[in-house]
Amino acid sequence: MRIEGPYPHRQGYRCRIARESGRVWCPSTDTPEQALRLAELCLAEIVREALTVSEAINLYEVHLRDIKGNKPASCKATALRMRRFFHPTTRQLGDLTAARCARLYNDLVTEPSETTGRPVSVDTHRNYLAEAKTFLGWCVEKRWLRDNPLGKVRGIGRRKHGKEQLTIDEARRWLDHAMKLIPTEPGALAAALLLICGLRSSEVVDRVVRDLDDRGKILRIPTGKTRAASRLVGIPESIRPYMIELCAGRAPTELIFGQHWRDWPRHWVNRILVQVDNIGPLATGATGRGTGSTASAKPPACRSSARTACAACTPRSRSPRVRPLTRSRPAWAMSHRAQR
Repeated sequence: MRIEGPYPHRQGYRCRIARESGRVWCPSTDTPEQALRLAELCLAEIVREALTVSEAINLYEVHLRDIKGNKPASCKATALRMRRFFHPTTRQLGDLTAARCARLYNDLVTEPSETTGRPVSVDTHRNYLAEAKTFLGWCVEKRWLRDNPLGKVRGIGRRKHGKEQLTIDEARRWLDHAMKLIPTEPGALAAALLLICGLRSSEVVDRVVRDLDDRGKILRIPTGKTRAASRLVGIPESIRPYMIELCAGRAPTELIFGQHWRDWPRHWVNRILVQVDNIGPLATGATGRGTGSTASAKPPACRSSARTACAACTPRSRSPRVRPLTRSRPAWAMSHRAQR
């Protein structure tokens, strides 16, 4: 909703309020300033008494983007999930009672998805519930609701913890085959970064040419999923020449791998998996990031050897040790330490 005007009207001025359901004219006043003030009071009254769920979701999306600073794509995805949870969103926000919200959650749990034809997973509907509680809690803060209708609703089912991963031996065979494809397939190189460097898929597709630093030894991750995601990642010698070749002669702000959806590296992980012998169907949905983390979590005596084996590198080509970007150290000092 927004205020439009003021507009001249007879002997005075008036504003109008634009809503999803149409436009509403405010009473006429003597001056433009009085018209704007009256429109603000009318808007506040409409918001309190006749705000629809859809309008509240739109305002919540603006809050996430402009106040909290979330990424626009993340804000839009949150709004889409809220529209699915509270469908239909044309009802008034004040009509969301505890009993009605509980029925909405039960419908989400039991009804088949339009995409798959099956009910959504436990993790999906419990994530929807958590986001819906946060959204309604924000509405309470704005004094549009007296209390949170979802406050006493509890999630149904048991969440899954962890994903199926490749074993270390399977990761070795996967990486051996990936190294054969890397000279001609940038997608194989992107997938290898998940395993060798433990990057997220979005961290791979979002990298630009200038993020490859220190003659290809370091890949900068300035932003990520969390604040702790800002870091410097060492590039092993086994794939360093291919990263340098891929960035050669290109603009500093150009994406290293071009424009791709964030699942593109995981697509290449599975594409290589089906080409490797003796890897069972259990691993076809695995991602390299989890496997790389598992390999590095070996006991201290064999941690470096496990990581090196999975990276198909010799002990002399291990990733350089670097420090997070959040450390208050100059870039040249971090680069010098990495070379050591």
